[in-house]
Amino acid sequence: MPFRSMSMCILFMAMLMLTSSGSASELSERQETKGGSNFTKSWGAGINLGNTMDAPFEGWWAPSAEQQYFTDYASAGFRSVRLPVRWDNHTGLSSPYTIDSAWLDRVEEVVGWALEAGLNHVIINSHHDDWLDLESDSAFQAALPRFEAIWTQIAARFADYDDRLAFEVYNEPHVMSVDSLNAMNAAVHTIVRANNPDRTIILGGLQWMDYRWIAYYPNGMTVDFTKADGSKDTNLMVEIHNYDPSDFTWNAGQTSWGTDSDYEAMEYIFSFMSGWSQDHGNIKVVLGEFGCVIEQENTEARQAWFDAMFAYALQYDVAAVIWAEDYDYNVYDEATGEFDPQVIAAMPDYN
Repeated sequence: MPFRSMSMCILFMAMLMLTSSGSASELSERQETKGGSNFTKSWGAGINLGNTMDAPFEGWWAPSAEQQYFTDYASAGFRSVRLPVRWDNHTGLSSPYTIDSAWLDRVEEVVGWALEAGLNHVIINSHHDDWLDLESDSAFQAALPRFEAIWTQIAARFADYDDRLAFEVYNEPHVMSVDSLNAMNAAVHTIVRANNPDRTIILGGLQWMDYRWIAYYPNGMTVDFTKADGSKDTNLMVEIHNYDPSDFTWNAGQTSWGTDSDYEAMEYIFSFMSGWSQDHGNIKVVLGEFGCVIEQENTEARQAWFDAMFAYALQYDVAAVIWAEDYDYNVYDEATGEFDPQVIAAMPDYN
C-alpha cells in the first residue's frame, strides 16, 4: 500500500540525497553476478497467494487455492511462498475464541501443499484482521485476548512442522500505536515460543510495513527478544513492503521509470534496511510484498523496475516475495498455469 506520511517522505528525500549512489549502468553490472548468500539462496524468489485465503471467505476474491498452484510455483523457479490468511470470520467472538476447525484444517492443508511442492519457505500470517488495528490503546488491549487465542491455536496446530514454515505476526498495521504494536509482537512471541522454540517469527512496522516508518523510528519496534532460557532469539525477521513509486506501480498514471534518480531511490530502500539490520543484531529482512500492475503500458520500464527490485534485494541480502493476486497484480494465471513473463525474466539466478 502506498506510503502516506509527508513528514517521513521529506526525511526520506534528505537521507536519499546524502547516501544514494546507484544508477542504471551500475545495476546492469551487478546483475551479472549470480548466487547470493545462503539466506537469499534459500529464500530465492518468493510469491504471494494473495486475495485467496485473506478474502472474507475463500473464493470470494479469487479462485480457491489448489495444490497445482504450488507445483507451478516450484516449476517456475520460486523457492518460497507467502500465504496471507484472514482469521476473523472463522473465529468466535467470545472466549475461548475458537477457530472453526474446518478453517484451521483448510489452512493446514494448503500449507501442506506448499511444503509438498518442495518450496523452501512458507509464511502464514494474520491478514486483513483489521479488528485489532485500533487507534485507542485501551480498545486494542480489549481486543488483544482474541488475537492471542488465535495465535495460541495456530502455534499448537503447527508445532510439529519443520522450520520451513514461518509465522508473520500481523500484516500492515497502520492505525495502532507503537506501544500496541510492541505489545502485540511480544504477546505472540511468548505464545509461539512456548511450543515452537525455533520457528521463524516475522515482525513488521507501522504505516503498512513501509520501510520509511523504520527509518523515521529506527528503534520504535522492539526486535530484541529472548527465549525462555534467557538466550537471544535469533530466529526473527523483519518484513517491509514496497510499491514505490505508487503512481507507476499502483495506478499506472506514471508511465516512465528508469532514471538514475529512480534507481537511487530504489537502492536506498535496500541499503538503508541493510544498515538497519546490522545495527539491530543482523536481523534478516524480507520484502514481503512488491509489484507493478499489469496495466502499466510502458513494458520496458516495468521490466526495468522488476529487474532492479530483484537485483537490489539480492545485492543487499533481502528475501524478495512478490505480491500476486487475481486482479491488477496477476503474476500467476490460475486457469492456465502461466506466469507474467516479465517477472520470470527478472528473477535472479540464485544458484
